Amino acid sequence: MKRGAKRRGKLVTDFLKSGDAPHRYLEKVKESGKDYKGFNLIVGNVSPGNPSNEMEFGYYCNQENEPFDNLKPGVHALSNRYLDYEWKKVRFGKERFQEIIKRKSSVKEKANLLIEMLQDET
Repeated sequence: MKRGAKRRGKLVTDFLKSGDAPHRYLEKVKESGKDYKGFNLIVGNVSPGNPSNEMEFGYYCNQENEPFDNLKPGVHALSNRYLDYEWKKVRFGKERFQEIIKRKSSVKEKANLLIEMLQDET
């Protein structure tokens, strides 16, 4: 356990308060990443007011000390390891998520299925 480490919970609220684009915020976080216990962080801009009407997401893991990554479109899975780490349970969850969102069903039914999936402890 890292004594005197900064609180990771503030990473999310600081991003939301910052008004920064994801890549700019993650650049700042990377500068002090070693001051925290291990973390994975995904931040994004999904604002309907975004002039280009595009979504932007970024990912950073302070355990690898590598640059942050702009997430490509698609489905990603995050566990206690790294983004898209190929654990059996991660692969299962990702596949199940894709099955649910492709279904021709109501938003409410999909939401219930997703909640059920998240409660699966396998």
